[in-house]
Amino acid sequence: MTANKLMERAFRWTAGFCCVLGFAETVHSSTSITLSSLNTDCGTITNPTNAPVESSCNTNASTANGAYSWASSTGTTWARAEVGWLRFKAQGDTAAQSSVGSWMGQGNAYAGAYWQDTLTVNAGSEFFGQLGEMTVNLVIAGALGLGGGDPYAGTGLANGAASYFSINFDLNGSYGATGNFDGGSQLRYVSGGGIETLAHNGALIGPGVWPVTFPFHFGRSGSLFANCRATVDARAVVYSAADGLREGHSTSDFSQGVIWAGISQVRGPGGVVLTNFTVTSVSGYNYVLGTSTNDLRITRIQILSQGVALDWSDLQSRSYTVETRTSLTAGSWTPATGVTWPVTTNTVTLPLPLQTNAFFRVSAH
Repeated sequence: MTANKLMERAFRWTAGFCCVLGFAETVHSSTSITLSSLNTDCGTITNPTNAPVESSCNTNASTANGAYSWASSTGTTWARAEVGWLRFKAQGDTAAQSSVGSWMGQGNAYAGAYWQDTLTVNAGSEFFGQLGEMTVNLVIAGALGLGGGDPYAGTGLANGAASYFSINFDLNGSYGATGNFDGGSQLRYVSGGGIETLAHNGALIGPGVWPVTFPFHFGRSGSLFANCRATVDARAVVYSAADGLREGHSTSDFSQGVIWAGISQVRGPGGVVLTNFTVTSVSGYNYVLGTSTNDLRITRIQILSQGVALDWSDLQSRSYTVETRTSLTAGSWTPATGVTWPVTTNTVTLPLPLQTNAFFRVSAH
């Protein structure tokens, strides 16, 4: 759920009866995803008009050595890309069995998602062209998993089994200011038994909240490229009939995603913290507020002697406006009377409506 996406909840007043309804408006979102499963290229989907992009892929294969040995594998991938939020998942599963000699199954897949945009930070003419910095909060939510495989390894894993996560955020200014946040993590089988966690494609980066600093020049546009990828390699090995059926599994599940959670601070020359600044982008995305994955929901509607009390979920660092009209489907929404909008709290008490029917909605900014 993006902060740019107008999340609305409405209720109808009719002789003391209230019901909750929901509305939403279109948001700007992104770009491209690429999927592969079991070495099958599932293709790339790109939408240059900033509409959401989503796709999935599932393939399977099997191998056999006459009637003596067999292996079966499945690769599954899914991804969704929008400005401010990348979600992706890859999973590989395999199984092997043999009555004579050794045999191996392997299931591999990857899912990648990215968005790219152009943004500009302004803070008045006195800062134009000067070097500044912004601190961005990136939220990574996901997990790597690895299991099964080799009956003789201490962990039951087969040699070469692994799962990976990688992230690449670059902001390149038109006047040479460049910042990046590159890296990832991997789970990998250790020969002789055991699993180790290692860095992948740069620094060791995993789930959590990451404050990231990007330099820029005030008033000068910068090109932002955000790219993430999940890769898995599941393996299962049998050496004789005594091993029976062996399975291998590998997951890189970041379906909750990587989120641009907003700009927490902008600093001017000398590190001076600025509060009066704006950030504009070609996509229209609000990079200052960023993306919130929490739903905006009305949690209380209560009729009191002094009016109608509303509470709603707190999205943090947002402001809210309650609007009203006399019809659910027709007419213009106008700010409700009795309160100065917007408010930064998530609770208000409105005067009782004078008309028989009144509809209200709450929007986050």
